[in-house]
Amino acid sequence: MASPRKPPLELDVEAETAEGTVFRLSANDPKAQNRPSGISFTTQRGDGFGTGSFTLSREIFKDYPDLNLMDTVRFVGRQGDIAYEGRVLSLPRDKNQSGPETITVNLVGWMTYLKGRPMNALIIDRRLNGWQEASTQRTANLLSASYRLEASMSIGWQAAGAKGPGVLFSFTTFDGTYKEIGSAWFYAGGADIGAIFGVHERLEGGAESALWHGYVGLSPDDLGGTGTVITADFHNGNGPVGVGATAAGQKYAFYESAYEGEFVGTSRVLNSLQYPRVVGIHGLTIRGTAPAEGYYLTDIIQYLLTFRPKIQWAGETNSFVVEQATWHDSPSNPYDAIQQLNNLVLWETNVWEDRKFYFEPADLTKTDWQIKTTDPGVSVNFQGDSIESTANGCVVTYSDFFGHTYRLEPTNYAELRDENDNNPANRHGEENWIEKQVPWPCLEAEALQFGRAQLGEYNRPKRPGSFTIKGYIKDGAGHYQQGWQVRNSQTLGVMDHPLESEPRLITATSWDEESESVTITTDAPPQTIDAIVARNELALQARNLS
Repeated sequence: MASPRKPPLELDVEAETAEGTVFRLSANDPKAQNRPSGISFTTQRGDGFGTGSFTLSREIFKDYPDLNLMDTVRFVGRQGDIAYEGRVLSLPRDKNQSGPETITVNLVGWMTYLKGRPMNALIIDRRLNGWQEASTQRTANLLSASYRLEASMSIGWQAAGAKGPGVLFSFTTFDGTYKEIGSAWFYAGGADIGAIFGVHERLEGGAESALWHGYVGLSPDDLGGTGTVITADFHNGNGPVGVGATAAGQKYAFYESAYEGEFVGTSRVLNSLQYPRVVGIHGLTIRGTAPAEGYYLTDIIQYLLTFRPKIQWAGETNSFVVEQATWHDSPSNPYDAIQQLNNLVLWETNVWEDRKFYFEPADLTKTDWQIKTTDPGVSVNFQGDSIESTANGCVVTYSDFFGHTYRLEPTNYAELRDENDNNPANRHGEENWIEKQVPWPCLEAEALQFGRAQLGEYNRPKRPGSFTIKGYIKDGAGHYQQGWQVRNSQTLGVMDHPLESEPRLITATSWDEESESVTITTDAPPQTIDAIVARNELALQARNLS
């Protein structure tokens, strides 16, 4: 039975300028220069709307009010449905002897807007390598105030009874002429610090004394000058300490411990600020329990979108608690930062019409679109499954913020195992493991989440292939729809055989107006996650962070 031809497959072009003026270009416009031809566009997993283009027959040496770089362009169906929304990337012009003068309008999706500026967001930073000794001027100022910087500073998992990682001051020699002090500083680059938290511990030494003083604080400079905020003196007592900013502009956090007595001689004393956490000014709600607190993954993503305010959040909530997230010393753009965070869950990231950012899991329990290989105008290329795309375990290697490298194996962690009876490796009683390395410093919980996401992506039912459908396609309910409505992150069922009818994840689509056909790609390698990890590894190597 022939496919219905209502409504027509033709798309109009809608161009919106920076001032909000909207121009409509239609194939039925009586003016030839306003009739777009050659409309095509793509969607791509990770981006949503991808590239697009159309051509106009116009004189090439004129300027036109509806053709401007960065203007928003939409392809609109006759019923008002948005087929594509992007921005003008380039306007190449062509004139030859055998044909009309033409202007081609090349487009990119709005996801590229998130790549347009670097940002140095500080969410929460636990890394100890950010802590340094006091500046030369700070040391001189302390000396003039009768403080001697006698204590040696070190970072890491300390010996002598340390309960966790921290910044350690080791006092050994006391001179009654001076007050002894240790001083450590954390610089947040261009980002403002909102608070510093930690746990103060006396690891070794004599009994507590009122002559011992400890401080954590925030300062606009590395001198502790005007505007510095300091906690109440905790007299070398043990327990949680912290201080919040009372004004913007705090670029430094510090920890200092001082003995202000007259003792002379040698006596080993170890004071430490353990689990130090430097938090930015972002207004996010703390989740979890100190000292392992963090922020919901989607709360962080929504905050990153504020750096590019033309994109609006429309995603779902993911309550995975991220305990380490900062770009203050390695600026990144929001797009790359969001993809790095998404490595922990592997959800779908797309920007669709109205510049809405959608963050949601792929739903492989339903079929959005369906075809039969015997339908007229349908061509199919199946790539087939492979033993190389199935595993029942994932070995994860990661480094923490203190310079230690760990290896997590499926034998010891259920999160890194796939125990599904349908897994071919399990059916054959084999251990078929993949190996992945987290390309940035993290905690064990995040490394396990990373490995679980990697294994889930690796074992997600794959039926790689490409399909070209001319004209119309049936939706999940069996009703004919226009082919250009298909998008990535939706699903496709091939209904010829019960096994093949299981939903396939659509990773890319391409609509071509001239042939009135859509090409759909499903689960095509290489996997998006591998490309993201590789990109992040290169970026970290370039910044000497890995």
